[in-house]
Amino acid sequence: MDFQTKVELPAGLPPVSHAEWILLMGSCFAENMGRLLAENKFRVDMNPFGILYNPLSVSTALVEILKGKVYQEKDLFLYKECWHSPMHHGLFSASSPEEVLEKINTRLSQAHRSVHELDWLMLTFGTAYVYEQKETRQVVSNCHKLPESCFNRRILSVDEIVNEYTSLITSMVARNSHLKVLFTVSPIRHIRDGMHANQLSKSTLLLAIDRLQQLFPDHVFYFPSYEIVLDELRDYRYYADDMLHPSPLAVRYLWERFSEAFFSAETKQVITAIEDITKDLSHKPFHPESEAYQRFLGQIVLKIERLNGKYPYLDFQKETELCHIAEYIGARRVGEHEATIDWLLTDSRSLSFPEETLFFALPTKRNNGARYISELYDRGVRNFVVTEEDFKRMENGEWKMENAMQQDGAQPTPNSRLSILDFSNFLIVANPLKALQKLAEAHRENFKIPVIGITGSNGKTIVKEWLHQLLSPDRCIVRSPRSYNSQIGVPLSVWQLNEEAELGIFEAGISEMGEMGALKRMIKPTIGILTNIGGAHQENFFSLQEKCMEKLTLFKDCDVVIYNGDNELISNCVAKSMLTAREIAWSCKDIERPLYISKVTKKEDHTVIAYRYLDMDNIFCIPFIDDASIENALNCLAACLYLMTPADQITERMARLEPIAMRLEVKEGKNNCILINDSYNSDLASLDIALDFLVRRSEKKGLKRTLILSDILETGQSTATLYRRVAQLIKSRGINKLIGVGAEISSCAARFEGTPERYFFPDTDALLRSGIFKTLHSEVILIKGSRVFNFDLVSEELELKVHETILEVNLGAMVANLNHYRSMLRHPETKMICMVKAAAYGAGSYEIAKTLQEHHVDYLAVAVADEGSELRKAGITSSIIIMDPELTSFKTMFDYKLEPEVYNFHLLDALIKAAEKEGITNFPIHVKLDTGMHRLGFSVDEIPLLIRRLKSQNAVIPRSVFSHFVGSDSAQFDFFTRQQIELFEKGSQELQEAFSHKILRHICNTAGIERFPGAQFDMVRLGIGLYGVSPIDNSIINNVSTLKTTILQIRDVPGEDTVGYSRMGHLTRPSRIAAIPIGYADGLNRHLGRGNAYCLVNGKKAPYVGNICMDVCMIDVTDIDCREGDKAVIFGDDLPITTLSDKLGTIPYEVLTSISNRVKRVYYQD
Repeated sequence: MDFQTKVELPAGLPPVSHAEWILLMGSCFAENMGRLLAENKFRVDMNPFGILYNPLSVSTALVEILKGKVYQEKDLFLYKECWHSPMHHGLFSASSPEEVLEKINTRLSQAHRSVHELDWLMLTFGTAYVYEQKETRQVVSNCHKLPESCFNRRILSVDEIVNEYTSLITSMVARNSHLKVLFTVSPIRHIRDGMHANQLSKSTLLLAIDRLQQLFPDHVFYFPSYEIVLDELRDYRYYADDMLHPSPLAVRYLWERFSEAFFSAETKQVITAIEDITKDLSHKPFHPESEAYQRFLGQIVLKIERLNGKYPYLDFQKETELCHIAEYIGARRVGEHEATIDWLLTDSRSLSFPEETLFFALPTKRNNGARYISELYDRGVRNFVVTEEDFKRMENGEWKMENAMQQDGAQPTPNSRLSILDFSNFLIVANPLKALQKLAEAHRENFKIPVIGITGSNGKTIVKEWLHQLLSPDRCIVRSPRSYNSQIGVPLSVWQLNEEAELGIFEAGISEMGEMGALKRMIKPTIGILTNIGGAHQENFFSLQEKCMEKLTLFKDCDVVIYNGDNELISNCVAKSMLTAREIAWSCKDIERPLYISKVTKKEDHTVIAYRYLDMDNIFCIPFIDDASIENALNCLAACLYLMTPADQITERMARLEPIAMRLEVKEGKNNCILINDSYNSDLASLDIALDFLVRRSEKKGLKRTLILSDILETGQSTATLYRRVAQLIKSRGINKLIGVGAEISSCAARFEGTPERYFFPDTDALLRSGIFKTLHSEVILIKGSRVFNFDLVSEELELKVHETILEVNLGAMVANLNHYRSMLRHPETKMICMVKAAAYGAGSYEIAKTLQEHHVDYLAVAVADEGSELRKAGITSSIIIMDPELTSFKTMFDYKLEPEVYNFHLLDALIKAAEKEGITNFPIHVKLDTGMHRLGFSVDEIPLLIRRLKSQNAVIPRSVFSHFVGSDSAQFDFFTRQQIELFEKGSQELQEAFSHKILRHICNTAGIERFPGAQFDMVRLGIGLYGVSPIDNSIINNVSTLKTTILQIRDVPGEDTVGYSRMGHLTRPSRIAAIPIGYADGLNRHLGRGNAYCLVNGKKAPYVGNICMDVCMIDVTDIDCREGDKAVIFGDDLPITTLSDKLGTIPYEVLTSISNRVKRVYYQD
């Protein structure tokens, strides 16, 4: 006996194929069938507004899709601390209007782009009942739990539905004659209406659809999903627990009946093949690392490629991408989730597009990227490359959120390890860095284009950027962002290669033997350029020749190698390296060289260069006169000639070469703004890096993110494509305000709807005249523009001008110094305290502290609580030690979580009393022992009493115990230093034994780190070495601070005259005397005057003449080619600060900390 009443399927339904575009809208049937269609690789878009139930909401949504409506905040409403759209499902609701608008407009834009090309529009009606807002009479799609009293509820008539859809279908078919519309009625009964009312509702819908079929017999069709569920599936097995919604079994049955009605035999065969591939992909191997499993993966990819060959519109990218990547890098894959990988990430702080990102968890000596997996998972990343060891730690639940995350201000996430493992893909490898490099190698193999590889000690980035300026008007170029030339930077650079690329330009930098091989395999250059060979990173090479030979391995398989033929070292190494490549060795001496430089003439502000190539003579100018720029330009010339750039174009473009600033400048702006000036070039890669820098700097509390962006020129992309990508990038970085300048970006203004505030101007003059700058308050402003827009005028207008004298602080050099001392630590787990007291030795504490926090320093140390509280107010979250706590500052320390040093019982008792009064327990303190300095600290004899006092209370707890070396920088005190170490070891051990928790021990200062590595204990303190001065011999490691000013006036003074107060500047000859705006009020010591010291003007010594005044001093520039407005360097790269401290008979600390606060600090990053 047959217990089913079969529903007859309509005859003559047109087939649905994989080649067609389908839009599904409406209630649950649209979701269920849409999901199954998508799983079987049909080209579908599903519910751009979320689930909609009534016909009027569906039609209104369709009209908005057709018109490409852009939602604004006025279209939303706030209810119960959440923003909603009455037209959208609750999935679009969020706590901020910006987030809601981003979700809505992104989906609307996607649907609008394809709506006019549809083959099928599949609509499911759930109910004929609608809710109308009483105030507006508008039918809403979702009430979002507003009180029912706000609405009138009524049932639509058949005529209302028919009239609405007659108009809509007529207009859609007029534009798209092949459009087919399939209607269904949801089989779910709306029981809250009552069974009778539900029947009335469904009947209304069925009658309306029947009328529409009669009106549009060639375009409108009906599938009886309602009838099938109610008549064929009357068994309880086909319903969910509520006996209303269909069960998964019922959905599967509906899919079979749908297939029977709409799929041809060929379509069914394709579906079967897709199901086989899906089953293969979901296979969980017992031995995923085996060769057999790798072959199995290869067979899956082969099946997909065969099917794609026959049906190219089937999209298997998400299934195959990770398969391919796992194959390339030799990974064991755990997790079979679909994935699209467009972005590679090694630094969790630089995340832009989480859904398309593959994160490589790189372990380092002091950190491990796997610490950030939980945080990245919360931010939407689902694909990770990890070591076996780290994966096991996650799998076993051993992984915990450690210090590095806490220092970045992140909090432990509520996700259990199970949720991360269940919903993510893990590629498990022996070495994530090598896996990253292998992936870059495989990616590079996809591109048969010229690639320029540049190496050398100096000039790599300038040559790369100048080649981009010279060649980009004719070619679409992909190049390394900034100085991404390391083992990590190169693969990230090579990954940027895409289908539009016509030329790649990549830097390769090494610091030790054996590194170039990996870079060569990734870059695989066809054109090699060797800039020069100098002393940078020489410490890991036996000789310059050894370093040169290692660098030349980059060019082993090049078609051509370019280098300075006059450089004897390079020429000899090229000869020894037996390269098979053609050589373009340019020369100023040898006329037989392929590229002969016949004449170089330096003018006042430019250089004229004459050359002969292939027996043709030509000439060009560059707007530079220094030797390094001339050498860099000649390397660029050779590359342009090899690439057959016409000589007249070379001449024209060389004259317009722009200087490469090589830094991101941070300046103080007007109205409490911070300026980041990065206008030396403008493209997507550099914009991404600059936005990353902006985001990190905007974390200072209360500051919005503003971007001033010009047209991005000469990218090789269409305007629409370029600014769509720019808009996505800006949106992903959370920019609050965009100021666009130029015709192209202004023409694409609509693409930036996701940015809350937007202003566009045709050119820079219009921007400067607009008055908009007066409205900028408390914002971090990134200025990013092409040179032709003269954004230096914008920077000048926004910059707070208070003083012509500036202290430039090189944050990159400071990080290099940090890593220099980190490399001396015997154990990677040894923690580090960095001294940022005295305004970070004059450099400015916030920017220094911010950078150190980003590089995961364990503690920052300041002198007094006010310094610490200012850092906290500025957004610094790292642990902070107060070295000289005052009895009046306890409340500040408690409020801002500042950990005090404690050095005697009086201070300890007062601190305990204050903490107990505030109800504070276990407040961390740092116990100071006196081991010989005899300045502050408990004596070792006092430790038993100290232990008793600490154990008798619970207000404070010892976090560390430390002492100060007296003379660790000097060999003459070594015996005394070892006595200090012994005494400290005894006292600190006694303290530790009294407590069960770990008490960190530290005694090494900067000199101690280097000279007494055995005393590094649990933590070390880095002071003057961080700022570039070795306390051992006063040598400069990496110079951090440069004090410079500007010549105000130059006058000729007769030989018999004097200069300055009290006639102390005696001249012995007619002289040119320059006045510069720096004096003892700025920190320039008066003892440097009267010829005792000098500054540098254009690289030459200019002695101080006469007494140094409060605000001004005079210098002798008689023998120097200079003019008013030229820079004078007080100390810096070429004039070490130790030169001044030696003249003064003091230490560099004193010179640095003497620089007045009125001297403006400018921060930049190499």
